[in-house]
Amino acid sequence: MVAPVVIKEEETTVENISSTPVIDITKNEELSEYEKKMQKLGYVKATSAPKQASGIYRLPGEIGKFLQNIQPYKELIIIKGNKHSSKSQLAMQIANGFGELNKKVVYIDYEQGGMECKDTIDSLNRNTTPQGKRNILVKGYVEKPMQELKAISQINDVIVADSVTDLKITADQLNELRNQFPEVIWVFISQVKENGRMYGGNKMSHNPTKIIYCHSNKNYEKRFAELEKNRGNSLEVTYNIFEKKTTLPEEESRDNIIIDL
Repeated sequence: MVAPVVIKEEETTVENISSTPVIDITKNEELSEYEKKMQKLGYVKATSAPKQASGIYRLPGEIGKFLQNIQPYKELIIIKGNKHSSKSQLAMQIANGFGELNKKVVYIDYEQGGMECKDTIDSLNRNTTPQGKRNILVKGYVEKPMQELKAISQINDVIVADSVTDLKITADQLNELRNQFPEVIWVFISQVKENGRMYGGNKMSHNPTKIIYCHSNKNYEKRFAELEKNRGNSLEVTYNIFEKKTTLPEEESRDNIIIDL
């Protein structure tokens, strides 16, 4: 007979295992000794889950129709694509959407160089509204990425980085930030290699809650974005980046919309 497994509290403590806030699950039922020990380690019974997650919202306008529901909990939006696919323009439009909701937005603009660069200024003029622009702070270079990201995560709602390659942080480091600051929304741009993979490796493509692919076109007016991953939302919407216009599925096909799970 196999002996029962005993959790030794002197070896396995809350401090050593998890900093996750413990949720009280004792309201409606008595806990067994096993459940009490698991609760101390940060585990929560599935029966205590609310019927619906809280804090879900949408950005205003067409960009909100495209991205659909957003939950500010470890939210990571990856924008990927080859060169000349208007990834930076889309990132600024997303930043503006959060700004219009009075979220505090940081835009780290390695790609174009910050406010000293005319390209950044042009992008702000093309892709933001007066309301959104008031809530966006721009910087062109970060000397110590992890140190600075941890500092700004404490006082901001959204952090946009153009690009993750220039920022030089790994998928594991990004996960560390998401776990430490779960309410911060991250928006990262990544170029695609010739083999179709994103810079940052496979982990970078597995972790996001949303992956947006921007299609290249010599005519910038025809560049559009589509969703490759969008948890709990439809994948059958496209977005013209120049026109700032979302195309929804045809009315007759909406009963068969594909939802990303």
